[in-house]
This record gives sequence, structure tokens and C-alpha cells, in this order.
Amino acid sequence: RWSPFGSLPTYTEYIRSLPINQMPEAFGLHANANLLAAINDSMRILRTATSLMPRTGGGDGGQSADRVLGDSSTRYLSELPKPYDTEYVEAKYPVDYNESMNTVLN
Repeated sequence: RWSPFGSLPTYTEYIRSLPINQMPEAFGLHANANLLAAINDSMRILRTATSLMPRTGGGDGGQSADRVLGDSSTRYLSELPKPYDTEYVEAKYPVDYNESMNTVLN
């Protein structure tokens, strides 16, 4: 149980007893909001998987599923931004809790 005059271990124990995922009712949503979110996630995954399947109209000219997946992966990887130099950012903007932007950059 939480007490406004507890010790650090008391607060830590209370925080660990809280649920990791809040129920939708905590945000004024219907109890089925979790179900709807799970369905939407599943549909998005299925749409992505379907978009990677080859679209052939028959005959010998269609690409294999492996080829379509490989081409799509190559295209997506080429569109990713280049990784930035984290060591440079950490050196230039050290964590300083008086400078909130430095904390965000790290």
C-alpha cells in the first residue's frame, strides 16, 4: 500500500505493483479498446505481408516470392537514413540535467 511518508523501498515496491499496461478505462475509453487495437495491429501486419506477395496473372513471367521480398527489402534499406555518430553527439552534448536539450539528444 502507498503512503505519502514512506521510504524509497516502499515507493519502489508500490511502483512495481502498478500494471505495465493501463486499462483503456483509465483514459476514458471503452473496455474493448485493447481488442480493437490488437485487431488493427494484426490487419496492418497482414496488409504488409500481402503487399510483399508477388502479383502474377499466371504464366512463367512472374517473380518468385523470395525475389519480391528481396527486392522490397533492398528498396526499404536504401531509403533508411544513414546512422549518425553517437559518440560525437555524446561528446558535443554531454548529459547535463540543467540543459534539457542535451538530455534529449543523448
